[in-house]
Amino acid sequence: MRAKISDGAKKAIMIGSLCSISYLAVYVARNILGSVSPQIIEQGVLSTEQIGTLSSIFFISYATGQLINGMIGDKIKAKFMIAFGLARAGASNILFSVLAASPIMAYVAYGFTGFFLSMIYGPMTKVVAENTELVYATRCSLGYTFASFLGSPLAGIFAAAFAWKTVFGISSAILILMGLLCFCTFTVFEKKGYVRYGR
Repeated sequence: MRAKISDGAKKAIMIGSLCSISYLAVYVARNILGSVSPQIIEQGVLSTEQIGTLSSIFFISYATGQLINGMIGDKIKAKFMIAFGLARAGASNILFSVLAASPIMAYVAYGFTGFFLSMIYGPMTKVVAENTELVYATRCSLGYTFASFLGSPLAGIFAAAFAWKTVFGISSAILILMGLLCFCTFTVFEKKGYVRYGR
């Protein structure tokens, strides 16, 4: 006889799964530049120094975005922050691959990718904390932390299988699709009462 899963556990599984998949998409995008750098350098698109500058700009933008978006996230629904961040990161990510031959424009586009990706973690953690019991919130956090560990290997697999522009295209498509999925799924969760804000 199987044990019955409680309503609280079911809700946590649904919210936690959505957050974990979203965070996996974030970490694939975060690790792509490092995975495709050998191709970019070999083709003479950017130099090793320029790749290093891109990485620095990305992490500065990401860190700055965490501070700014943390304050904004207190006033805006997680649904909007997460969906907007994923979709915009996807757009700026693909824009980077188009503008990569122009270093200044590439720096700007990739900086925006870092900023938009910084919109995900804070609201995601908040929506889990507000809508799941403590024991499940901890497990959800472990779930999307584990998902982040898979980002680097997946980015490496994409880089080994495809040309670097295609890899950025795949990552961008994943981010944009996840943004749409999050928006629609959170809307359903809100209507069913699984997700409420400000609790």
